[in-house]
Amino acid sequence: MCWSGWVVAPARAVMAWGTPVVVNSSSGEMREEGDYPRVAVNGAGAAVAVWEGFLGSNGLIVGGAVRQASSSRWSYASLGADHFDDALPRVAIDDAGNVIVVFANSSSLQGGIKTQLASANGQFGAPISLSAPGQGAGEPEIAMNGSGDAVVGWESQGAAVQVALRPRGAAFTAPVTVSAAGVAVSSPRVAINRRGDAIVVWEQNGIVMASVGRHGSPFGAPAVVSGSGASTMDPHVALDDAGDALVVWQRGHPGRIQVASAPAGGGFGTASDLSPVAGNASGPRLAMSATGEAVIAWQLGARPRSSVQAAVGTAGRGFGAPFALSGSGTDPEVASDPAGDSVVAWTDNSTKTAMIRAAVRSPSGTFGPSVAVAAAGDAEGEPQVAVGSGKDAILVWAAWDKSGHRTVYESDYAPAPSITRLTITPRTFVAASRGASVARASGALVQYTDTQSATTTFFVLSSAPGVSVAGRCVASRGRRHGRPCVRYVSIGSFVRHDHAGLNQFRFTGRVRGRRVPPGAYRLQALPRNLGRTGAPVSALFRITR
Repeated sequence: MCWSGWVVAPARAVMAWGTPVVVNSSSGEMREEGDYPRVAVNGAGAAVAVWEGFLGSNGLIVGGAVRQASSSRWSYASLGADHFDDALPRVAIDDAGNVIVVFANSSSLQGGIKTQLASANGQFGAPISLSAPGQGAGEPEIAMNGSGDAVVGWESQGAAVQVALRPRGAAFTAPVTVSAAGVAVSSPRVAINRRGDAIVVWEQNGIVMASVGRHGSPFGAPAVVSGSGASTMDPHVALDDAGDALVVWQRGHPGRIQVASAPAGGGFGTASDLSPVAGNASGPRLAMSATGEAVIAWQLGARPRSSVQAAVGTAGRGFGAPFALSGSGTDPEVASDPAGDSVVAWTDNSTKTAMIRAAVRSPSGTFGPSVAVAAAGDAEGEPQVAVGSGKDAILVWAAWDKSGHRTVYESDYAPAPSITRLTITPRTFVAASRGASVARASGALVQYTDTQSATTTFFVLSSAPGVSVAGRCVASRGRRHGRPCVRYVSIGSFVRHDHAGLNQFRFTGRVRGRRVPPGAYRLQALPRNLGRTGAPVSALFRITR
């Protein structure tokens, strides 16, 4: 028999959604209610979430929380207390961890668009007005690239779309009106690419319009995107690093999903249908990589019998046929990182109470199976998702907790803990006559490296005869047919709490309060952290008399 001292875990990390955690926990005695959350994450894994909140006598507020890179802890931050009705906070974060939050100050016509900035340490400054004083404004949207260039767009008194730019490290420019005067507008959306090109789109008298501002140049004249026909609604926009633009919207109600693209410096081409013309499609969402690979998702059909559809393509070469991500679902949201790693999340209505599901796609690949991120009864619609470089993704949603509080939850799609270089020295030893499984000084030395702080269960596995059935080695139990095989069964286990890096302890050769009988065994390590389980890793050892 060949004895190996250690077994290396698979090189590719196991990715999984973590156990949902509460984000909107205030430090005072009162519990803050949270609703309509938004989230952003950068390439290093630093993240920020914002929401509309309610905190006792303080009334409506904009709440937020920041999580530093390489940390699982969220630091709560109230961004101001006022009567913010329909604040609709939006948030963005750059690669250095600098954060910008924008929100509507009030639903009254005397309100305006405010912004708050935070440095990488998570400390927010005082609110700053972006819109003109006394000018009613709403529907704020923000986009920021990794370098810190940002664009904010909003609707002003229902009659104008305005934008303000913030070059990296500088203050916001004065707002500029990009829509034509005297027309009804709504639903402004913005995007910005790595070199600082920006675009804003909006709905105007049933038509989707757009204005582009190349880096260092003012926004151009508004251009028609959707063309004539039935009225349009809910436009969304993306911009790749080359400057190619992609816009998606819903036409009509019941509607269909349409898309149009424009090359850098050029005009928008003819719109094309993504969803069936005779279908009932709504709620399109769009995300695009730095190189122009895009994912569009939408809802098909009316709830509760609606499904989630998606299509993948590029701004220049069009899109493939749509496909179903879920047989039951509403309110899809989509996000991509610069490399093209993408996540689509939605609300699953196949049960009496909603659950949040998500599907993940690697660049130029296909979507994997959807998984439940929040179990039925824990979620209540409209999940929001963000993806940072390296496939790390964050999903947030609002739900009622068991105490009747409106709560903001978060789950990460991140690597599970991974154990490598598991060794036992010596590999042959005598089990201790008494004591626990782990001792300070006596026993065989077990060493291994863990990528995270984790709880690792060690199983002592013994070989047993079995029969191969459907590719699995199972207990024979009187079976006369099947190829003989060897299976491994646990005779006991114990738990260790790891830290990131090198770990070691002394194994006495005892489990369940008894000596392990003489023979050959496997010591299998299974790490877990934040609801994610890593791949099992084993090392061989032998107990002698």
